Amino acid sequence: MVVLAWSAASMQAQEVVEPPFGPHEPSAKAECGKYQWPEVQAPCPEVQIKQKHDHSPLKQYQARGWDTVVTCQQRELELSCMPFLPVQYFNGQYTVDTIPFDPPDPTFARGKKMPVSTDDDFSSSPTQIPFSFFFFGERKEAFVLGANGLITFDTTAAGKYCPWKYSSPLPWPDNTKGAPASMGTTIANMRDAIYGIYEDTHPISSYLDGDQGIYYGIQDEAPCRKIICSWNGIPPFPGVRNKDNRCTYQIVCYEGSNIVEVHVKRRGRNTDWQDGHGIIGVQNATGLPQEKGSIGTSTAYVQTGALPAYYPEGANLLTDTLENIAFRFTPQGNTVANGHWYRIFDDGRDSVELPFASVSTEDTNGYQVPMGEVMSSCPTLTTAVVSPTCVSRYVYHIRFKDASNYWYNLYDTITIGIDTTYDLSLHRMRGDNAARQVDICRGNIAQLVLEFPELQDTSHLTFHLTRTQQGTDVPLANSQLTIGQMYTDVQTRTKKIPMVLQPDKVAQTLPGNEPDTVHLAVEIDFINGCSNVENFLIITHPSYDTVDEHGICEGESFTWEYDSLTYTSTTHTPQVTVSTTAGCDSVVHLNLTVYEKSFSVDERRDCKPLTWLNGKTYTGDNSATREEDTVVLHNYWGCDSVVQLDFQIQPMEAIIESSLTHFDYDHMEVELTDVSYGGYNRKWLFPTGDPSYDQTARYTISDGLDSARIAMVEFSTFGCIDTAYITLPFQRDVIWVPNIFTPSAQDNNLFGARSRHLIKAEMRIYNRFGVLMHICGEVDCQWDGTDRNGRLCPEGTYVYVIRYITEYAPLKTETLKGSVTLIY
Repeated sequence: MVVLAWSAASMQAQEVVEPPFGPHEPSAKAECGKYQWPEVQAPCPEVQIKQKHDHSPLKQYQARGWDTVVTCQQRELELSCMPFLPVQYFNGQYTVDTIPFDPPDPTFARGKKMPVSTDDDFSSSPTQIPFSFFFFGERKEAFVLGANGLITFDTTAAGKYCPWKYSSPLPWPDNTKGAPASMGTTIANMRDAIYGIYEDTHPISSYLDGDQGIYYGIQDEAPCRKIICSWNGIPPFPGVRNKDNRCTYQIVCYEGSNIVEVHVKRRGRNTDWQDGHGIIGVQNATGLPQEKGSIGTSTAYVQTGALPAYYPEGANLLTDTLENIAFRFTPQGNTVANGHWYRIFDDGRDSVELPFASVSTEDTNGYQVPMGEVMSSCPTLTTAVVSPTCVSRYVYHIRFKDASNYWYNLYDTITIGIDTTYDLSLHRMRGDNAARQVDICRGNIAQLVLEFPELQDTSHLTFHLTRTQQGTDVPLANSQLTIGQMYTDVQTRTKKIPMVLQPDKVAQTLPGNEPDTVHLAVEIDFINGCSNVENFLIITHPSYDTVDEHGICEGESFTWEYDSLTYTSTTHTPQVTVSTTAGCDSVVHLNLTVYEKSFSVDERRDCKPLTWLNGKTYTGDNSATREEDTVVLHNYWGCDSVVQLDFQIQPMEAIIESSLTHFDYDHMEVELTDVSYGGYNRKWLFPTGDPSYDQTARYTISDGLDSARIAMVEFSTFGCIDTAYITLPFQRDVIWVPNIFTPSAQDNNLFGARSRHLIKAEMRIYNRFGVLMHICGEVDCQWDGTDRNGRLCPEGTYVYVIRYITEYAPLKTETLKGSVTLIY
């Protein structure tokens, strides 16, 4: 294993080209072209290699230290590298991004604890920064912690009053007092600071318990040290009313990248003081827009009018409650870097550094070394296409200076293994591994094994069986092949799949000494994209103890080929012993059966005519001609077989029996019964479309129909169908009036309208001269045969006029006129 050692001195003589002035390049997005990168990169300088065709290698590859592999399917990989470089030439701008809440100090209680005995303090002395940290393009040597949720790089604030009062949003421009007038009397400059969250807090000891308090200091190791300042469980002012409304947040400043982060675990809304105002952001030392040359360092090229302060949207004088949210402030600008791809061989040769930009496309050993490529759409992304033919390591190295002229050398390495093998062997379980054929005797099995290296894994495995018959390959079912469980042979470092082939499991009877040849082909696809095919022949020779079955008709004879004897009766005793070319002794038994002529009756039952084997069509029972209705057929052995027809017709008719002859308002439901004959099932079809399959069905007519037509489809067991129909009219008369009557009050024999559906009625009776004889206006009024003076009317014909309203039409008056005969 070779480790590359890079010398900073070897590159000091290279000319550094200063970038032009102008808008800063935007930070690289998570999706850069066809490559996917983390949405939030690490805040410290780094280099990360990815491969375009990303796939997770198998465990055995990982155990060898391979990050990925080239395979038969993928012999070429495109490597990509995304360096994260800090700004070398600051342009005065910051980007503000929301990032996942992930504070470097999740306890919020590491470092030096700020002793707090009074409210609104700065730390008593500045904290020195042991690394170069640039803020708004200026190098900062120390910081001062403020109790009200901020740090300032104005070291004169140490031990002084930390103002709490403000009402104007950022930025705060310079004035005669050195601070915004809204802050009131102050001796400290609140600019040149990081706010996260700047608000009026009350961190005195009487309101703090356990680890609650304010912590600050330098943590972690170079080259990724951090300034971490935490406010842990601090109540807003006044603390006596906000013990359950505590705030926890953290400010982080990173070495190298000069990135600032604010992580807010919880910020309770304080409505008791200062209108609940808080500020998250960064501000320069003046609060005024930045200009070219306004920052005293040679590595800052500030654009004209660059903003003096940056903050998340809605976080400048915020009043909201916040939980588990974080923001990142990233300085913008340009960096001059020198990056190259390199390849290192680990196959036993002397290690050679191969800068891709200075070699031909093929080296003297035949290894392809493609040129590196910079993608124009992603300025910080470089790619290299590689096609290694042995295990190789690829390195990307980049060298650059940060704003403090500190040289960085960043590396990332990817190891690519090789998996382009397609070894496959199909052979006998025991014997010559090179043999691709086996001869066995009938009744035996062939034990085979499929074998390939343990590093290969299969994605698809197919078995094909064919039998050769008279020069033609006939496919066979895989049921003849029993496949065992794959296992790994630790001694030979191979994977094996045992299998047993029973070639004569469904083999046909072959004449003489003809062998049975079965071809087994195994197609295998490996997950590395490689494929292979192995073939094997199993030749089964006639085996011992086989039965040669034959049949003859009564009166015929049979000559057996094995003993040349002639037989005329049923026998099972003859046998001979035959030796095959493979040395398999085979005993053949003769099983001869003599078949007599047979007689059978073909019973047929149907509801429709039948055309039989003799070509005749029968429309009814054939009882009269049954003796003549025969045909002569041949059985399996060719012997005559007489078949007689017995045919009976099974007629059927669909018949409906109804409980009603019509519908009326008193009878809206009908009961229907299937009284068909010759059927076994039926289907009722009603006007509503709802079917029924019961023998007795019920149907209720819907209002507004004049009639109901109902069908019943009858089915027979022989597939015949018959349909019966019934139509029931709807009679709408709701009252009944007799046409003759004899008055009798004792027998309640009176004349009048009869109905259960009347809600109003009036009846008038006239004699044949048009004289009104009787009038009544009650629903149940009756005429007893007397006139209006109570005298009996003479026999004869009288005219009635009845006006009525029914419950079926309560808004409509109907009129019924007619005549009635009065007799005594």
